[in-house]
Amino acid sequence: MNVRSPSVTEMLRKLQEDGYVEYEPWKGTKLTPSGKKVALRLMKTHKTIADFLEIIGIERELAEIDTCQIEHYVSPQTMARLTKSVRFVSLAPQEPKWIKHFNQYVRTGERPDCEFQVATKGSPEEGCSRHRSDGA
Repeated sequence: MNVRSPSVTEMLRKLQEDGYVEYEPWKGTKLTPSGKKVALRLMKTHKTIADFLEIIGIERELAEIDTCQIEHYVSPQTMARLTKSVRFVSLAPQEPKWIKHFNQYVRTGERPDCEFQVATKGSPEEGCSRHRSDGA
């Protein structure tokens, strides 16, 4: 990692000052309850971003590499929406049709034809009709 020992010691002392770790030189370091809470949040953030990238067709190995970059810049609002999106897809009873269509588009560059019900104003399907393949 190309990190000098004094830099590590300095960071451990800072983390201790901030209440995230208990640090004893030459004995070890352990997370405080506050540190565990932050670590858990960071782990969830990492997993959510990597899962999202995998949903959109990125191989897991590359998703992990990209996640290590993205997770440092994503806002809490974006993270909340990504978390809901991943959960929504994960809880689907089967792979959603749009994921199959997206994967086909990624592979071929062609958007597959869709069959949607004609929606009436105010119905749950409203908004889907604008994507019908019959041009309506």
